[in-house]
Amino acid sequence: MLDIIKRYMNDNPLRALDRIIKRPGMLDIIKRYMNDNPLRALMRRQLPHLMERRLHLHIGTQDYAAFGALFLLKRAEKEQVFFHRRDAATGLPTEQTDAYRQERERLLAEAREGVVLVSPAISRGEKMVIDAAIEEGLPVIHLQKEPLAQYWKPELRRFEACARGSLLIMAPWGLDEHSPSDFASFHRLNDLAAEICKTTDAVLLNISDYKA
Repeated sequence: MLDIIKRYMNDNPLRALDRIIKRPGMLDIIKRYMNDNPLRALMRRQLPHLMERRLHLHIGTQDYAAFGALFLLKRAEKEQVFFHRRDAATGLPTEQTDAYRQERERLLAEAREGVVLVSPAISRGEKMVIDAAIEEGLPVIHLQKEPLAQYWKPELRRFEACARGSLLIMAPWGLDEHSPSDFASFHRLNDLAAEICKTTDAVLLNISDYKA
């Protein structure tokens, strides 16, 4: 344990002091980081077209930051994954209904034929579809509320999906400015997912040349 801390502090002295001392459980995070980071670096070098990072990407009415398989935006066939939290007819959680199960299977079947599923995966029903698609290696564009800065990295599961060329992660710029509450943000993300499905016109702005 001491050797791990020493190696980390030698490589990242300020970060080590800042992160190790503050809270319990940090050592496990550091160990996972050290184990995963060489693989991530190699994958980014070997698969640059699948690990693209764009800090400014314009689609329709919105600017985004993006990481992953940018070519998925150019696919003509994209379909939004959108479910309310509760079924209007029965009042049950949507994912517990037969109609949901049928639609879930339809969406996954479409993705197996090459259709790109687009969603922020906010409701449980949406999340179940997107998680299943990522697990199966199907094409997904995932919108997230959290910003993507220059050195941001996805967690390992989504990173591996990007490496397979099956995932693009996007975060809209200025989401909080347009959507001051979580409820408004969630609706805004779903509106943007619908907009992305309607266009293949993605413009890379010349604000940043940074690539992963």
